[in-house]
This record gives sequence, C-alpha cells and structure tokens, in this order.
Amino acid sequence: MTSSPIDLILTDFHLDAGLSGYELIKRVRKRAGAQIPSILLTGDVEIRHGPESTATAVVIAYKPLPYEKLANLIQETISSFGAQASGGV
Repeated sequence: MTSSPIDLILTDFHLDAGLSGYELIKRVRKRAGAQIPSILLTGDVEIRHGPESTATAVVIAYKPLPYEKLANLIQETISSFGAQASGGV
C-alpha cells in the first residue's frame, strides 16, 4: 500500500442509502490505495468491537462524545496507526 494525503477517516456508522460506515471506510481506503486510520462514530450500543472492526482496523467510539475526548481519540488513533505501520506496536 502507498501513503495517502488523507490522515484519518471519521464517519458515522449509519449512512444514507443503506451504506454503513464500515463500507465507506473500505471504499475510501481502496480508492486511496492506503490503509488509512479510521474512527467509526455510533450512538448504537449494539455496535461492538467485533470481527469487522478488528479486521478493518477501525476504532469504534460511542456518541455523545465530548470534543476533548474526540480530539484525543483522533490524535491517539493517528499516532497508534503510525506506530503499527512502522512496526512499533
């Protein structure tokens, strides 16, 4: 995979036209040709860290999420992803 000008994908789980946040993340990554760090926001407590989030390396965050926590999560996700990509984690 190549590097991407996209630093992070931040999306909701439920999108229009039956598209899920997981599907959006897969499509963006494929189009970019890169494994981009991603956060999936949801208010649905039934969504858990399961096989799909693990297989797609997606962080799940539950709404409502205060701005400070979201900002920290974004920074941590980008940093953690970079460490994993370079073999640090």
